[in-house]
Amino acid sequence: MIQRPGLYGSLLHTEPASSSIDGLQYKLFRGHQDYEVPAGERYYVTAVAVGSDTILVALISARSLSTQAGNGRMWTTLSFKFPPNVLATADKETVFREFDQWMMPEGRATSAAPVASPAMTAYPAGAPVATAAPQPAPAPKPAAPSQSL
Repeated sequence: MIQRPGLYGSLLHTEPASSSIDGLQYKLFRGHQDYEVPAGERYYVTAVAVGSDTILVALISARSLSTQAGNGRMWTTLSFKFPPNVLATADKETVFREFDQWMMPEGRATSAAPVASPAMTAYPAGAPVATAAPQPAPAPKPAAPSQSL
């Protein structure tokens, strides 16, 4: 789900609306502006590419939209700019914090929602949780034969 207004979508898959994002600053740098994406619009992620200082996220609208240019799903790409050390060290917390300012996974209420650490992943109520199968107790070792003289 898109969190902020100001992004655009394009009906043309070959020329998606492409925005460069650096913090809260954004700029459309290529493509058509067929649809101004409002906050709350749902999109699917179709591709992710990681470079030395950018992460490109390609999106398609979850529903068909009507515009003056026609009807269909909207295509857009977001190119997030990061300091090179963030991507070189795989600093995922910084990356996710940046993503959360612009797009939010379905089900998360606001960008202020706490992000669960990998060790504290929550499962939906009633969801089966895999556990290790019980291991059988080791069989006792046979006693050493007694030697008689």
